[in-house]
Amino acid sequence: MGCLNQRLSSFFNNRWLVFVAAMWIQSCAGIGYLFGSISPAIKTSLNYNQRQVARLGVAKDLGDSVGFLAGSLSEICRCGLLFLSVSFRIL
Repeated sequence: MGCLNQRLSSFFNNRWLVFVAAMWIQSCAGIGYLFGSISPAIKTSLNYNQRQVARLGVAKDLGDSVGFLAGSLSEICRCGLLFLSVSFRIL
């Protein structure tokens, strides 16, 4: 049993595991960190001014929040209840 605990401890304290886990987290976070880098490209390619790019950033942040809320609700509620709430929202 001591050997298993030692192996698990060395596995979770492995620097490469921490590095790979951090890369996965950053790749899943994605556009939230990348938006500041791509906003000049958005401005030039779509001919947006700074106010329009700022509104686009706010819409992106709101979409992230709504997506988080929908994902959290899907963990708690059954699918039928979610579909029912969406159908009332559409009407």
